[in-house]
Amino acid sequence: LKSRHLCGSCSAPSTRRRRSRAAHDPARRPLVCGRSRTPAAAMNGASRTFERVAHDVCGEFVQQMAQEHAREVSGMFEDVQRLRQELRNVENMLTGYLERERVLKELLEDMMGHHQDIMQQWTQAHQNFQANAASCMNDHEVLLKQRGDPIRSAQVELQRIQDILSKPTVAAQVNPHLHQGGIRY
Repeated sequence: LKSRHLCGSCSAPSTRRRRSRAAHDPARRPLVCGRSRTPAAAMNGASRTFERVAHDVCGEFVQQMAQEHAREVSGMFEDVQRLRQELRNVENMLTGYLERERVLKELLEDMMGHHQDIMQQWTQAHQNFQANAASCMNDHEVLLKQRGDPIRSAQVELQRIQDILSKPTVAAQVNPHLHQGGIRY
């Protein structure tokens, strides 16, 4: 609903929507006609003063905001520079780490290769030893068959010696015709 009423300082009709009873209060009503409630000269001076003060305050505010912005941006730029330096440090550390890992991997692969080579050589040497030992045992058995068992031979010889030593020695009988000048040793 639109209500017709007059501006508080002039007789120009005003059209605005009625919202509340407080809206009809002439002190709170906005100016619709653009004319001042007080004499125009007083209002223009106040308006200019307000405009000048507002301009100065806005200028100071903008200047303070610009300084704060510059300070914040400068701080953020320095933070970004520090972070970038840290990233360079991390890059250098990771590069070194990767190089060390590559060298260690190659070293381990070489060691594993050497270990496998040594194990193959040891296995081959062991197989050769087994083959030689088997050959020696076969040769020994062939010799035992050809010559006989040396332990059995030694036992037989020991028994023979014991038999000889178990008999008393026979006294020497010397025929006087053979013994002419005595026995010389």
